[in-house]
Amino acid sequence: MLNKLLNDVYIIPERQFDANMYMIVEGNEDLNLIDTGTGLNVIKTIKDIKSQFDITKLKRIILTHCHIDHAGGLYRLAKKFSPEVCVFEVEAPYIEMGDSIVTVASFFGVEFPRTKVDVYIENESILDLGRKFKVFKMPGHTHGSIIFYEPNMKILISGDVVFPQGSFGRTDFPTGSGTQLVESLKKIAEMDVEILLPGHMPPILQNANENNKQSYQNAKKMHNVGYL
Repeated sequence: MLNKLLNDVYIIPERQFDANMYMIVEGNEDLNLIDTGTGLNVIKTIKDIKSQFDITKLKRIILTHCHIDHAGGLYRLAKKFSPEVCVFEVEAPYIEMGDSIVTVASFFGVEFPRTKVDVYIENESILDLGRKFKVFKMPGHTHGSIIFYEPNMKILISGDVVFPQGSFGRTDFPTGSGTQLVESLKKIAEMDVEILLPGHMPPILQNANENNKQSYQNAKKMHNVGYL
């Protein structure tokens, strides 16, 4: 199901092992999909998008990080609709090589299909999706996790860095780091965020700052990082 959150922002909520997927509509026509789910539900994803939009207008697919629950549907969607594939420069090689370890595809007993990356996203670059989102590297869940921040409405698309209910991403998968995650959460806690669009759990549509500060404090305690 494709649910409207804002005038130009929609969500396909997580299901089975899929992460949340976000659709940002650019100029009432071009579609930008952030994350793709595992690939297990690609047909449902296509139907969800088709229910409200012309999916042939899929302009870009952008990944928050390379884990299979966010990136596993990339190959089939890219092959079928030929969007521009945009991945952070640190993790793009894992997508192009089909690395089943770092993408944790092997955790699910499957391979990760190689997919060509068209745009290597750089830290602190701007993604113009109709709204202008600034990209920030936020390692910890993976060493190449990124978030997208839109300052006018104070929207944060956080991937698996910070979640609602004072929670946050796990760090026990390849390239994860508890110390780096706490450092990243500290930076997010210092940002002005009204709307949080996380990789898992329902979005927070007002006053997300308090949640983000709590997530940072909880992570500090869990990872015993007292100096930050």
